[in-house]
Amino acid sequence: MAVLLRKAFQSSRWASKSWESFIAAGLLEIGWAVTLSRAGVDPGQDAAGNRGRCCRHNDFKGLATMSSTFFIPAVNIMGLDCLDEAMTAIRNYGFRKALIVTDAGMAKAGVASMIAEKLAMQDIDSVIYDGAKPNPNVENVEKGLALLQQSACDFVVSLGGGSPHDCAKGIALCATNGGHIGDYEGVDQSAKPQLPLVAINTTAGTASEMTRFCIITDETRHVKMAIVDRNVTPLLSVNDPALMVGMPKGLTAATGMDALTHAIEAYVSTAANPITDACAIKAIELISANLRIAVRDGKDLAARENMAYAQFLAGMAFNNASLGFVHAMAHQLGGLYDLPHGVCNAVLLPHVQSFNASVSAERLSHVARALGADIKGTSVEEGAQAAIAAIRSLSQDVEIPAGLRELGAKLQDIPLLALQTRIKQVPVERILQAQGQNPPVKGQLTLDSNLNGRGNSQKALIDSLNGTASFAINNGVLLNANIEQQLCTGIALLNRKTLSGDQRGKDTPFQELKGNLTFRNGVASNPDLKVRIPGLTVNGDGDVDLRVLGMDYRVGIIVEGDQRDVPDPACQVGSNFQNIEVPLRCRGPLELGAKACRLDKDGLSQVAIKAAGNKLSEKLEQKLDKVNPQLKDALKGLFKR
Repeated sequence: MAVLLRKAFQSSRWASKSWESFIAAGLLEIGWAVTLSRAGVDPGQDAAGNRGRCCRHNDFKGLATMSSTFFIPAVNIMGLDCLDEAMTAIRNYGFRKALIVTDAGMAKAGVASMIAEKLAMQDIDSVIYDGAKPNPNVENVEKGLALLQQSACDFVVSLGGGSPHDCAKGIALCATNGGHIGDYEGVDQSAKPQLPLVAINTTAGTASEMTRFCIITDETRHVKMAIVDRNVTPLLSVNDPALMVGMPKGLTAATGMDALTHAIEAYVSTAANPITDACAIKAIELISANLRIAVRDGKDLAARENMAYAQFLAGMAFNNASLGFVHAMAHQLGGLYDLPHGVCNAVLLPHVQSFNASVSAERLSHVARALGADIKGTSVEEGAQAAIAAIRSLSQDVEIPAGLRELGAKLQDIPLLALQTRIKQVPVERILQAQGQNPPVKGQLTLDSNLNGRGNSQKALIDSLNGTASFAINNGVLLNANIEQQLCTGIALLNRKTLSGDQRGKDTPFQELKGNLTFRNGVASNPDLKVRIPGLTVNGDGDVDLRVLGMDYRVGIIVEGDQRDVPDPACQVGSNFQNIEVPLRCRGPLELGAKACRLDKDGLSQVAIKAAGNKLSEKLEQKLDKVNPQLKDALKGLFKR
C-alpha cells in the first residue's frame, strides 16, 4: 500500500521511483473490502456469509455452481424532470413527515426549501437538517438523529451527493436500531431495516443514493468507518439531471472520476459476475464519452443525463462486486486530511491499476477499449497499459491534481496512513491468504490498532513499529490445532495412564479469541490472550516477533467441568481436575498458529501437586463430615498449612 501512496506523490509527469517492497498490506485500514482487489484475495463471500465463492473471470466457467446476491433499491426513478413523478411515488407510500438531510450549499441555494415545498404539495410535512459536511462525521449523524427524534419524522429524504446520502443513512439506521453509528461499522451489523430513506441525487459520482454502503468519518480517530449493510439501501432513488446542472466544474470532475473508479474497481474485482461486468463496462463507456463535456459545459443536459446513468450503472456494479485498494487508501487519505473523496480516487487509480496489471491485464484491456483506446492488434499487457494511459489522460483533461502533494498530503505520513487499522467482522483467513500465508485460523476478525513506524523498506518499517492494538476473532476455528488432544495428553499423565494410541490432528472450534498487543520495535507483547472454547478457557501470555515472524507463548487450559466425550479413556476428567490450569508452550513460526503448541511438562508437575491436593482435600472433607464444625475448620486449616 505504501509504495502506491508514494508513487501518487510524484510529479505531474506521473513519474515514479521504485520502492523496496509493498508494505503493510494486511494492516491497511480495509474496513470492508480492501482485499477485493484483483491483486488481493478472492472474497468468496462477505463477512455475513451472503455470497458463494465467486469466480476469477475465467469466462465465468462453472458459474452455475456459484451464487450472487444483487442489491439495489426497490424503486429507481431516472431521467430529465423526473422529480415530480418521484413526489407522487413518495406520497403513495403514505409518509407524513420527512427529515430532509442536506448540506449547507443545497440549503443556501434554495434547493432544500424547494424539495420541502414539493413535499408539502403532497400533504407531507418536513424539517430541514443541513448539517451534512463534505465528509460526514459522527457528530453530523448524532445531531441529525436528535432533530429527527425531536420532530417525530417517519422517514428521511437525503438531498445532494454522497455526503448527505451517507449522513442520512447513518441517521436512518440509528433511528431504528439505536446505539451509536460506530456500532454498525463492518458488514451487516444491524438487526433492523433503517427508517425509510428516499435519496434524491444531485451529483453524478458516488452512487450512494442506491448502494448499501455508508461512509462516516470518526473524527476522534481521523479514519473513515465503512458501513456495508443491506439495511442502509434506500427505499427509493431519484436521479433528475435537471438538479445536476448547477454542479461546479471541480465537483463535476471529482464525482465523475469517482464513478469511473467504481466501475473499474468493480470490473477487476474477484467478486465480479456477468451482471456487474455489463454495468461496469457501459458505465466506463458513458463516462469516457461524456465527462469532459459535462466539465466543460455544465448546462449540457445530454452529457449530464448520460453521466447520471453512468454513475448509477457504476453503483450497480460496485454495490455487488465491491471495490479494492483505491478506495481503501482514499478513505485513509480523506479521513486523515479531510480531502475530496473523488479526487483522492482519481489520483490513486492509475497507480493501483498499474499494480493490478500483473494479474488483471486482460480485464484492463477491456477497460482500455471502453475508454476509447485503439488496442486492435495489441497484446493484453499492452492493452492494460493503454487503459492506464487513458485514465491518466482523462484525469488531466478534467484538471484533476496530478499527485497527492498538490492536495496537501505529506510524504512522511505514509507509514501512518498504512498502519491506522480498523477492521470489523472481516474473515481473518482472507487477510492471511492475501499475504501468501496458509491460514492457521478462521473466524470473523475485529481489529483496532494505533501503530506508527518509519522506513523505506519492510524491514525498516517493522523494526521501528510501535503502538498498540486490540483484536477479537469470533466464531472461529483453530485449524489442525486439536487443543482437546493436548489437554487429553496432560490429563493422562496426571492420571498416570497411557493413551490408547496417537491421535490425528483436528480442528478446534472456538467462540472467541481476543487480546491486546503492545508493539515495541517490531515485537508485540500479548499478556492477556484469551480463548473461549465450550467447556474450556484458554489463557495465554507471550510475544510475537514480527522481525522473524515467530512467537513464544505460555498457555494455560482451564477445564471448567464439561463432561463431553473425550478422545481417549485415559484422559477422563474427574472433579479434581476442574478449574486446574493445564500448561502448554507455543513456540515457533507464526504460520503454525496453535499447531506450534505442545504440552509444557515442566509446568505439569505443579499441576499434579495441585490436583493431588484437591483429591486429599476431598478425602479429608469426607472424613470430617461428622466432626464438630469448629473443629472441622481448624483441622482443615492445619492440613492446608
